[in-house]
Amino acid sequence: STQSRPALREVGAVRDVDTESRPPLRTARETWFDHGVIALALVLLLSGFGTIVEGRDWWVTTILVATMTGLTCAVLRALGTRFVAPVAIAVELVAIVWIFVPETLLAIVPTAQTVSALADMASIAQQTIVEEKAPVAASRPIVLVVASAFGLIVVVADLLLQRRRAAPLIGVLLLAVFATPALISGETPPAWLF
Repeated sequence: STQSRPALREVGAVRDVDTESRPPLRTARETWFDHGVIALALVLLLSGFGTIVEGRDWWVTTILVATMTGLTCAVLRALGTRFVAPVAIAVELVAIVWIFVPETLLAIVPTAQTVSALADMASIAQQTIVEEKAPVAASRPIVLVVASAFGLIVVVADLLLQRRRAAPLIGVLLLAVFATPALISGETPPAWLF
């Protein structure tokens, strides 16, 4: 049926997908600016997580993972590369493995022990989150979860930036990040964060 496919039109002898369904082409400068704005917003929102995770040591690790992931997205987008999300996720996984379970690597290659160690840490984090009241101690498993989540948020934000009308969707994403500490601890982060 013609309803389920994008509208096609003839362009000379070549058929082209309607430009309304495609996102506009972006310059490298616009790409870097957009990623910088998202990075700044996430850094500010990350400070609100101090109500659910004790201390500040976790903050550096989370920023490192999110920055590596974000830089990967920005560089690949600026170069016009396809399949940015899978590469960014792979970079995030490499960073997480090197930071949290480097002893499980065979030279630089992850092993079955790597997957097992990460799964064990995620399980411990889940148990901590369920059993303890916020703010929880910044144990390695908790930091793993926070850093992984922020790395994935960066990838989702990058994907949303590629949509034509991305601003409302990115706003919803940032609102969810802002609301998370309040939902967990019952304390609302300062309004200036949002």
